This record gives sequence, structure tokens and C-alpha cells, in this order.
Amino acid sequence: MHELLDRCVSQLRLARLIEALSRFGAREDGGVDRQAMGEADIAAREFLVDRAAALGCTAMLDESGNLFLRRAGVAASAAAAPARPAPSSSIDAVAPPLTGLAPAVATGSHVDSQPAGGRLDGAWGICAGLEAIAALNEAGIVTRDPIEVIVWANEEGCRFAPGSLGAQAFVEPARLPALLDARDRDGVRYGDCVAALHRRMPLPPRAPGSGLKLFIEAHIEQGPVLEQREVPIGIVSGVQGVRWLRIAAQGQAAHAGTTPLAFRRDAMRACVELMQRLYGHAEQVPQLRLTVGSIDVAPGSINTVPGDAAFTLDLRHADAAQLDACERLVGEYCSSSRHGCRMTVERLMALPTTRFDAGLQQSLRASASELGLPTLDMLSGAFHDALHVARLCPTAMLFVPSRDGLSHNPAEHTDIELLHAGTRVLAQTLLRLAGTA
Repeated sequence: MHELLDRCVSQLRLARLIEALSRFGAREDGGVDRQAMGEADIAAREFLVDRAAALGCTAMLDESGNLFLRRAGVAASAAAAPARPAPSSSIDAVAPPLTGLAPAVATGSHVDSQPAGGRLDGAWGICAGLEAIAALNEAGIVTRDPIEVIVWANEEGCRFAPGSLGAQAFVEPARLPALLDARDRDGVRYGDCVAALHRRMPLPPRAPGSGLKLFIEAHIEQGPVLEQREVPIGIVSGVQGVRWLRIAAQGQAAHAGTTPLAFRRDAMRACVELMQRLYGHAEQVPQLRLTVGSIDVAPGSINTVPGDAAFTLDLRHADAAQLDACERLVGEYCSSSRHGCRMTVERLMALPTTRFDAGLQQSLRASASELGLPTLDMLSGAFHDALHVARLCPTAMLFVPSRDGLSHNPAEHTDIELLHAGTRVLAQTLLRLAGTA
């Protein structure tokens, strides 16, 4: 049965689905601009619902905008509903969320993108899940458990913060009101966008935190490791820990031509000195990822000594002790005046290293081995929806290589043969875990 399924995973069908999805929000440079809850994002979701319906799947939509595409199994629930019920005039008028759903073996990712994003980030995981279902249909295989492809909402976080908003709301329903109140730069409220989405796509509502047995996310690596090692499949053991800090210096603005260096309270100089210390520290700590991502300077004039300056710091490492050490370095520096400036540090976010389910990792390895595909165990350096879903149910991820390690860029690319290989591993693993009737 597994051999039959593998023969039915179509590289051509997968390529055509990726190409079709990339037309939503297509840019002239070959990338996509498909930001969360924009027209291109919503149109892409409608396309996926239609595609899933053609495969015999039903669709559901939850309160934070996550889309669920379900292929029934023998353990299907009587609560299953048609993909398109009668339209309602408002989200409040929709029937109560479905309950009693049989737990599904789930996969998926996201379709929202960066403003100048690539065609595969998130999108390949959705296409791979749908191709696995298409292959199961072609092979005539009925599974014991339902299989779902989940389109998580607002993963990128470039329009509405935080990123992975939909996954976080699904896992922690108590946070839903605050998350729905997120606003973009124009003041548009995320919850209003979700209400409009429900009116446009009147699908059966899905209760948060329900209906999942396990989750496997397939994603491009977005880094160079697999390509450099010439390994086609990455088995992701987890996501490294992260700290986000904002460091600010308050000095005094002064004339650049008349104020000697010794008399200045130069906020930018105080920040630059700390940056140099941090970069020097990072060079001594293997695997520490340190990024100064943004810098603000005021008053921002070429001939004025900066009176105020601030910068953000992104720290990532698998070992919390290394993150603690780096954070202590910042705290010690900011505990006293520097170049006549008052220093402050604010922690914006802290997430521990997430470890994925060992049993699911082994299932992925076993599937790849049976297909003759080498694997590499690795940590993810980037956030993914799976990071949050791991708090709800057993979760794992698989990676395929990214050319030149490039992502969040229109030039993002993975050869179709590698995408097909990853899809084959995913399909075999879903069958292995969902069982047969």
C-alpha cells in the first residue's frame, strides 16, 4: 500500500498546484505579495477550498481565520459538515462551532507572505498536504483517522503582529480577544478582517483547540544547511530559543560642529559601543545568532549630536544559558551611565527552545529511509506555526533545501525534484500515522 501511494504522488500535479497558488499576489519579479487578510490572501484561500472540495474534502473556518481542509477517515464524526453551508449575513449568525470532531492527523502551514516574499514559504507545506490527499485518493486508500490540511492565519506577522497569530489563538483561546484587536499600520483591526472573511467564506465554524491528534508541518528550510550538506530531507528536532530586547540611550542633542567629543552626551555612541561588545561576544559563542534589526536616532539630523538612540536585538540559541549570558551582558552595560547617557533595556519577547515529538521525528525518518532519501537532524532557526501547535498536541516538522539558503525574497527557490521528495515523505508519514481502514 505504501508503494502504491508513493507511485501516486505526482511531481507534475504538485508543480501545477504551486504555480497556481503563486498567481495570487504575484509580483513581476517572480515573488508574491500576499499579506494576511488582504485580497490576495483571501482569494488564495477560496482557491484552496475549491481545490480541496474537488478532492472530496470539507472545509471549516475558526474565529481567528484559520482554515481547515478535512479528508474523512473511518473515524469521521457525525459532526462533519458540507464545505459550503448557506451564507450568513454576519459572523455572529453562523452556527455554533463544530464539536465532537474525530481527532485528525494534520499537516499544513500558511499562505500569507512577506510584502516581497517567495512562492514557497509556507505555501509548499499547503500544496504538499493537498498533494498527499490527492495521492491517497488516486491510490484508493481509506485511512482510519481523518487527515487535515491546515492553513494557519497571519503567520508572517508583517501586517498584523504578532506572527503566527492564528496558531496562537487556536492553541490558547483565552488570548483570542486580545489577538483579534491587533491592528495594521493603517489602523485596520484584525478581528474586523476575520469577520469579513467569514461573511465572504461562510464555512462551518471550527472550535479552537479541537480536532487535532497530531501535526506535521512541511516547510522549506529558509537556510543553507541542507543544500551545503547535499541532504534532501531535514528532520526538525525543534525551534531554538529566542529573546527580543530593545535598548535605549538618553543623552542630549547638541551642535555637531561646536561640541567637543569630551563634552558630548552622544546617545548613538553609547549604543554603538554596546553593539560592538555584543558582536564580539557572539563571535566567541558557537551557534549564537545575534541581530541588530532596527535603529532609531533622534533628532536625526546630519549636523546634530543624537540626544536619543535605540536599537532592537534578536538573540537565538538552543541553550537558554547562552541567551541568559548575552542578556546579562546587556543588563550590566545598561546599569550605569555610558558616555553621559542613561541606558535602559526592555525585554520584548522570550521563547524557550521548543522540542518536537520524538516519535513523530522517528516516523519521518522511517518514511524517508524507506524511500531511500537521506536525512539530517536539525534545529529550526526560524519561527513556524508548529512552534505553537507543539503545546497542544504531538508536533514535528520536515525541511527541504532552499537554494543559497534564501527566503523572504522573490528569488526564493527549491528544485521541484526536492519539493516532490519532501511531499513523498510527508504522504508516507501521514498514511503511517493515520492508519488504514
